[in-house]
Amino acid sequence: PTSPVVSECTGDDSLEENDSLEDSYPIGSGADLTLALCPADEDWFLFRGREGELWNIDMYLREFMGLMELSVGTRVEFDEGNPRSWYFMMDGDQALEHTILSDEPYYLRLRCNGCMETIRYQLTLSR
Repeated sequence: PTSPVVSECTGDDSLEENDSLEDSYPIGSGADLTLALCPADEDWFLFRGREGELWNIDMYLREFMGLMELSVGTRVEFDEGNPRSWYFMMDGDQALEHTILSDEPYYLRLRCNGCMETIRYQLTLSR
C-alpha cells in the first residue's frame, strides 16, 4: 500500500516554533492573526483571562480537506486529555465562546486530522 504524500508548508507560519504547549505563542484580547497551519502540524497559543470572563474565539478557515480541531484548556486539562474541543469540516467563519473557569493560563491548540495541504486561517480573540 502507498502512503499519502503530505505537501510542504506554504504560507505564513511565522510564529514557529509554536508546535507544542511549551512553545505556545502568547496572545491576548484583540489578537487578530492570519497564519497557515502546516500538514501534520499543531499551532499552539497561550492566553490569560480572569475567572468568569467570556472570551470570543473567531476563526476563518480557507478551503481545506480534513477535520480541523480547535481545543482550549489549561495545562492540566490538556495533560489529562480533556480540553474543550470543537471540530470543523468546512471552510468559512467559525464563532466560538469560552468561559474562563480558572486564573491559570489557557492554551489554544489548532490541528487538522487528515490534512494533506497547508490551511490558511485567521484567528481573532476578544472578551
